[in-house]
Amino acid sequence: FLQRFVAPEAVPYDNSARNATIHATWSPYNCMVEQRVNKVKLDSKRVGTSAKVNVASNRVETIIVSRHTKLHRKISHQCKLVADHIKATSTDQAEETNMTCY
Repeated sequence: FLQRFVAPEAVPYDNSARNATIHATWSPYNCMVEQRVNKVKLDSKRVGTSAKVNVASNRVETIIVSRHTKLHRKISHQCKLVADHIKATSTDQAEETNMTCY
């Protein structure tokens, strides 16, 4: 999984740029995908950098991504590919029963 940080200057005409991340909880039977958006604006001068980028569950607004979206399907598929890869490359044929991915 790859992450890319986009600085607030790179977001044109948006003075409310906030750190956001995708959080997925996957099992072979279910996948829950949510977008977590920090409550603090990235250009805020009142708090430190760690508070601006923290995506702990108590510091964010959580938006559930509908399972009918292309984003949800792609993330679910990638999680399955990772689980299949772990099973195929482990010496004891380990099987992933769940994953939490950011």
